[in-house]
Amino acid sequence: MGSISERAVSFWNSGYYCAESVLMAAAEGQDIKSDLIPKIASGFCSGVAQTGGMCGALSGAVMSLGLRYGRGDSQGERDLLYQKTQKLVGAFEEKFGSTNCSQLLDLELGTEAGQAAYQERELIGQCEGYVGEAARLMEELLE
Repeated sequence: MGSISERAVSFWNSGYYCAESVLMAAAEGQDIKSDLIPKIASGFCSGVAQTGGMCGALSGAVMSLGLRYGRGDSQGERDLLYQKTQKLVGAFEEKFGSTNCSQLLDLELGTEAGQAAYQERELIGQCEGYVGEAARLMEELLE
């Protein structure tokens, strides 16, 4: 099956988007099956639906940590999840200089000009790197 990071990149290369790819790989790696995956992640792709927000790969990784450490009820503990999420976000930002899609790509995906620039600059490979690294960082935090 390979590492979660390798699976995430494989999903990305098969046509799934960033958040979907990371969450699907993490769910698979934890033997979690649900018809809600990748659906639940779709709105987080492309910087939260092309709004320039948090990188979708990072959002997928945060959701993936939630699969393992998230609360199962209103009385559940959140501290471990928050600690791991903070480490994930910090490590991603340290590596790439930002957590926001628009800053990482230096464009706005929600505009025609941004979409054109994404294609012209062939940024799909750059996004593949974000998918792989977000999944790798998350996978380390699952151990």
